Amino acid sequence: MTFDAWTFLVLGLAALTLLRPGLAALILGRVGLAHRRRHNFERAGGGAAMLTIAIYLVIEGREVTGRGYWDLVALAVQAPFMRLLPVVWVPALCWILLVVLGLWFIYQGARASYGPRDSIIALWAVNEMAICSALMWWGVYVPDTWGQADLINFALRGIYLGFVVGAAFRLVLAMRGPSGGALHRDDAGLESKTKHWVGRIRRY
Repeated sequence: MTFDAWTFLVLGLAALTLLRPGLAALILGRVGLAHRRRHNFERAGGGAAMLTIAIYLVIEGREVTGRGYWDLVALAVQAPFMRLLPVVWVPALCWILLVVLGLWFIYQGARASYGPRDSIIALWAVNEMAICSALMWWGVYVPDTWGQADLINFALRGIYLGFVVGAAFRLVLAMRGPSGGALHRDDAGLESKTKHWVGRIRRY
């Protein structure tokens, strides 16, 4: 594998997919309550992107490798060099981490992002969906004559798709409105006030 500008671009975008929810989770404790919800949107959207990329690798991996993703892992385990250099577990471990961390980010981010609708987050999510969808629609990939074009274009499609799904997930969370828990708390408060006034009326 040679490293050129396009390869570094793909690696940078892939790293960004992991860094966005990871950094959002790390700085949650260092920001005020007013900003925590927006970082939780990043966690949830990043988790959805990671999970999408993991599914994409399994479903579409045959296009580049000629075999299924886990077929390659199984064959490599039986190779003699694996006894000295078990590098096959690196992509396998990366895939497992994508799934586990993606599910964890989705759960934690979605649960902590309840609240009123956030039009700013929704607008940025729509912009990100539009940009990545346009890149896929117009086929912004490297030419087929480029070195490692198949691998680079395969990675770019997965990253584009992951960003679109992640942005769509953030859009849904930003536009869903107040949580059921908040509504229940409001109902409980109203019920408490009602009982208070009923008790005062009964005294008279």
